[in-house]
Amino acid sequence: VHISAPAAQTVRQQLVPFLETQTSSSDSVTIRTTSGMAFAARTPFERDQLPRVVSCLRGALVRSPFRDQMGEFDAMRRVEYGGREEQSTPGPGASFSASPDLVAEELYAVAKRRIRQTLSALSLAIDAVAAAPGRKAIVMYSEGFIKSPSMPEYDRVVERARQVNATVYVIDPRGLESGLPTAADGQLKPSPLLMLDTSGAGSSYLAASTGGRVSISNDA
Repeated sequence: VHISAPAAQTVRQQLVPFLETQTSSSDSVTIRTTSGMAFAARTPFERDQLPRVVSCLRGALVRSPFRDQMGEFDAMRRVEYGGREEQSTPGPGASFSASPDLVAEELYAVAKRRIRQTLSALSLAIDAVAAAPGRKAIVMYSEGFIKSPSMPEYDRVVERARQVNATVYVIDPRGLESGLPTAADGQLKPSPLLMLDTSGAGSSYLAASTGGRVSISNDA
């Protein structure tokens, strides 16, 4: 739910060679999605099925087509810290315009539901490797999500990962971006480092708090 369709294509292209070169035949590998699909590979036959499983991965994040749409970070900031602004009464013949506060409330609520779905899947992944000996690695593909101050679920996931000695690594499948406008949206984009502290602060927090890191490289 935090990967768009174009980014999911990149995930599929990266994940197969990653599994082939960065894991060994003695490793136990499980692929889990936020939709509830999970496939565990522990035998040579099961490992041979991983490329087919990867080919089925799809992105469910649909971005707003409107250039002036409020972002999730701005919505959170408005709801949590901005307070309410006095709204002027529209005059006769005025076109309808939704209250920015109501728009922010809706966007923020949707964002939190999506984050809870991701954190729930991450918790299941952590529990699945709890019994394995030694240090465990969880690689999460995500375009990043905000760090809501009103959600204790982040710290619960971090505490559980620490208990089972699991490290969370976050890979942004979009890779490095210049911040320049693209043909798709024509808008300037914030730098990747700025996004780690704003729209990706939640995923960055999970990685840093468990001893992992966030990768924004084009070579995962």
